[in-house]
Amino acid sequence: YCKLIVHVLQELGMDVVTWGNDDHLQQVATHVMGRSGIPDCVGMLDGPLVRLTEMPECNGFSFICQKKYPAINIQAIIDHKMWFTGIKLGWPRSVSDVTMWKKSYIW
Repeated sequence: YCKLIVHVLQELGMDVVTWGNDDHLQQVATHVMGRSGIPDCVGMLDGPLVRLTEMPECNGFSFICQKKYPAINIQAIIDHKMWFTGIKLGWPRSVSDVTMWKKSYIW
């Protein structure tokens, strides 16, 4: 079940979630610079933990988090209007945020 949901969200995400064109990226960078002083920033990144209702059958123990329940990591990027511009999900909780970042398509 979990694998199916992750697959569907990843497939839909490729059609719905987008970085936008150069004009959009410039708008984001200008807004972020004005609010924070950080130059050339075109998005904000977070790696929230999502609790699963049950442990996956395949490699289930790798999904157990520090609080002893099954969970997955999501790497999400938003723009200045809080629209998703990048998303990657399905990583077991045992994978660190740094590893997710270094294996992401934007690294």
